[in-house]
Amino acid sequence: SVLVLPLHQPLRLAEEIATLDVLSGGRVDLGISRGANPKYLAAFGIAPDEGADRFETCLDTMLRAWRDPEITIAGERYAVAPKPLQTPHPPIYMGTYTPVTAAWAARQGHHLICHGISSMTSLRPVIEAYRDAGGDLSTLPLGRFIYVSNTDESARREIWPVVLDLTKRLRDNGLYRRPNIITLDELNPEVFLEKMVISGSPETCAAKIAVIADDFGIRYVNALSAFFGHLPGPLLHRALELLATE
Repeated sequence: SVLVLPLHQPLRLAEEIATLDVLSGGRVDLGISRGANPKYLAAFGIAPDEGADRFETCLDTMLRAWRDPEITIAGERYAVAPKPLQTPHPPIYMGTYTPVTAAWAARQGHHLICHGISSMTSLRPVIEAYRDAGGDLSTLPLGRFIYVSNTDESARREIWPVVLDLTKRLRDNGLYRRPNIITLDELNPEVFLEKMVISGSPETCAAKIAVIADDFGIRYVNALSAFFGHLPGPLLHRALELLATE
C-alpha cells in the first residue's frame, strides 16, 4: 500500500511517480510511510535513528522537484521531467500506526491510509487524531480482510483454514510485539475471525461494512481479499466476484 520513503532516492522516485502519473492520465495515488519497522531500514544498512530525517528529506525533495522547474541540492541544480499531470502533485496517502503521525498528515494536507492488519481498537485513536486535526475521513482507505461467500455458513467453513494459517504466521513473526497494531489476544483465531475479518454472505458483509462506515464516516474500503496470499486462487476469484457484483 505504501512506499517506505527512507529507502528511496528522492529524485529518482519523483521522476518515476511523475512518469507514471502522465502515463496513467493522472490516476496515481501515492502511498508513503516513514518505515516504523526497523527491519526495513536495517535490510538496507540504514541506522534506525536516520529514518525520520531521511523521510523528511525525501518527501521535501520530491515535492520541490514536482513543483519547481529546477531545484538545488548540495550546490548542484537538478530538473525532474516530466512533471506530474496532477497539480501540484499526485494525492499523498500517509500510512501510519500512530496518532501523532496521523495528525501531522492532516495538517500537511495529506490523506491517511490505514492497513487492514491493525485491529479496530488500535485504529480508532489514529483515525480520530487525523479527523481532529482536520483530515477528511471520507477519503480514508480503510484496509480490512474481506471474504464473501454464498452464505454465512460457507464463508466460515471456507475461510477458517486460512485464518488458522494467517494467525500462526502473524504470531510467529512477532507482529503483536510492535505497538499500536494488534495484540496477541486478537491473534487468537476465533477472535481474529470475529474482529479482524469481514466475512459472510453478501448481505452480511454489506451490513458489517455499513457499521464501520457509519461509525467513522468512512466511504473507502481497501479490501485485503487475498489474505496475504493464504486464500486459494479459486476462492479468491469467487469472493472478488461476489464482492463486486453483490
